[in-house]
Amino acid sequence: MRAAGPSLAGRIGPPGWESCSDARFATTLCRMAPLKPEQIIALLIPIVVIQLGLMIAALVDLERDERQVRGGSKLVWAIVIVFVNILGPILYFVAGREES
Repeated sequence: MRAAGPSLAGRIGPPGWESCSDARFATTLCRMAPLKPEQIIALLIPIVVIQLGLMIAALVDLERDERQVRGGSKLVWAIVIVFVNILGPILYFVAGREES
C-alpha cells in the first residue's frame, strides 16, 4: 500500500525546490537570480574588513607588555584570535583579558 502525498525519496533542498515553475511552490528561493561573482565579492568585503580589523586590534592588545590574559598563555590566545575567525577576537576581548 502506498502512502498518501508526494514521495520524499531523493529530495534535496526545501519543498518545491525541484519544481519552481509550479505556482504552489513559488518560493523566494525560486524567484531569486543567482548571485554574480561581483555581488558575492561586494558582500564579502565588509566581513573580511571587520575580521581583519578585529584580529589586528586583538593581536596588538595581546602583545602589550602589561596585558595579562586568562589562563596565562598569550600563545594560546594568539592561536584563538587568528584561527577562530570573527569569534576568536571577540572572545578574547570579552573573556580573555584580565584587567590589572
